Amino acid sequence: MVGRVHDPVQLQAEGQVLIEALSTLHCSWGKTLTSLGPPEGVRDGGLVAPAEMWGTGGRGAEGREEHWAVPEGALCLQASPSFVCRCLMDDETFNENFTNQKKPRKTYLCYEVKILDGDTRVPLDEDKGIVHNKGADQPGQPRHAELFFLDRIRSWNLDRRLLYRLTCFISWTPCHTCAQKLAMFLRENSHVSLNMFASRIYSRNDYEAGLRTLQAAGAQINIMTFKEFEHCWENFVDHQGRLFQAWDGLDIESQILCKKLKAILQIQQN
Repeated sequence: MVGRVHDPVQLQAEGQVLIEALSTLHCSWGKTLTSLGPPEGVRDGGLVAPAEMWGTGGRGAEGREEHWAVPEGALCLQASPSFVCRCLMDDETFNENFTNQKKPRKTYLCYEVKILDGDTRVPLDEDKGIVHNKGADQPGQPRHAELFFLDRIRSWNLDRRLLYRLTCFISWTPCHTCAQKLAMFLRENSHVSLNMFASRIYSRNDYEAGLRTLQAAGAQINIMTFKEFEHCWENFVDHQGRLFQAWDGLDIESQILCKKLKAILQIQQN
């Protein structure tokens, strides 16, 4: 019988959720992965295990797809030296949160980390991941996706002798407070650079000043175009082999937002 991969054990401390490494992992190419059984109520939460973790044909032991959710802000951690579990969004979650004409309440942040060594870029063990905010309707204090992301970066203890590039694809530009905290991190860590692509512009509470502060700290801030949406689809979505299909008005909305962001940031440059 085909083995099943389930949700790891959840741990929560001081508002930050962590995922324990998968246990009883039996991994080889084309073979079965097994793990702990899932707690109740954690399926179909928007993040799903990648196809490599399903067993044969991407389906569970009972012949149906089995999605499991990761708690707010949490990531999948390495379960063994040879296997890294990376969580993926399902296509519905991607479309709901990244379609640039919609106004979702959540913020999703997909990130990539690379080491810069001349013209070569060497990925880390945790070179990709997804975080999203914890809303007021959920247990514990609300928390923005950018703060979960900063927690994740700090936990790596990046070597100051090396240069790192963080690339983010985020559904909303940072609010004023998060932009300030990202800027502070960049000023304190000159060996880290940030390149951010946003689906849409968050426009409340002095957001323009926050974005200008972030840019002044060295961050590159851009609006997502077809190229970046396609990249996210290919690398952070459980697309089941389907190609990215642009929605009506994607390019027009991107152009409008690009002009708006450029006007905001040019004030800083002038």
